Amino acid sequence: MQENGSNAGVMFMTAFNKVVAGVGNRTAALMRMATLGLIQDEDITDDKAGRAIGIKPSAHVKGAAQFAENPLDWVHAVLQPALDAATAGMEGHQKAIRESQLISQMFPDRNAAKFFAELLQQ
Repeated sequence: MQENGSNAGVMFMTAFNKVVAGVGNRTAALMRMATLGLIQDEDITDDKAGRAIGIKPSAHVKGAAQFAENPLDWVHAVLQPALDAATAGMEGHQKAIRESQLISQMFPDRNAAKFFAELLQQ
C-alpha cells in the first residue's frame, strides 16, 4: 500500500466498513457477495420493497473477524477462493478481467476496490 501514500488509510477504512462493520454496501454489492458465498442470504436486511439494504446486526461478512486482524490473510483465505470458484475454467487475462469485475461489483467504491485489487496482486 506504500505507493498509495495518504490514500492507503482511506482505502483500508472503506474496505473495513464494508467487510467488518457491514455498512456502506449497495444492494447490488450485497447480492454479488451473497452469490459468491461471502454473505448468507438470510443475513441480508431488505427494505419494504424487498431490496437488499444492509447486513443484519447479528450477521457479518464471512471471515470478518479475520479481516479485522489481518486483511491480507482474509483476502487469501476468503476472497481469493470465492473469486477462483466464480472464475473456474477461465485462464489468463479472461480470469483477471472477470475477477476485477467481481471485485468492482462487490465493492463498487473505488477506494475499497483498489484496496482489494492491491492485496490480491501482492
